[in-house]
Amino acid sequence: MLNRRRDGAAIRGPKPSRMLVSCSGALLLGALFAWSLSGCQSPTPSDTTIAVHDIQIRDGVSPLSLFAGVGDEIRWRNDQEEPVLLVLLETRGATDLSCNKGFSWFGQFTEHVTIEPHKSVSLCFSKPGTIRYNVWLDVEDQHHSMSPTGHVRIQ
Repeated sequence: MLNRRRDGAAIRGPKPSRMLVSCSGALLLGALFAWSLSGCQSPTPSDTTIAVHDIQIRDGVSPLSLFAGVGDEIRWRNDQEEPVLLVLLETRGATDLSCNKGFSWFGQFTEHVTIEPHKSVSLCFSKPGTIRYNVWLDVEDQHHSMSPTGHVRIQ
């Protein structure tokens, strides 16, 4: 097929369609626009990562101050040879929890729990806030074995 330019000279090959050129440009602009917006979208639930934060209980509690995200698992691990007592100072209740391991008592949430040697308990909080707690390193001597108050900030 021969096409002619405005001056009448012959051109080999098909004449590009104006519609094809405008559609290609629109697709390219659409792709660039979608790509530019992708950095502004909030992550979907499958994109988020749930972290596990360990609080170790030995001859003390470490760390005493911890920052975590909503939904992250906070795990208190008793690395001693004897049981310890963990008490949450502000009861947030089961409605603020997205996971709970070891804190239920007869089907209801309790703010204190005994952690057996080399075992752990954990909670996941579904709302931001601060959780303060104490650990009694010797269950038999609750007057002298209390740790300094620890806190977990859920952001």
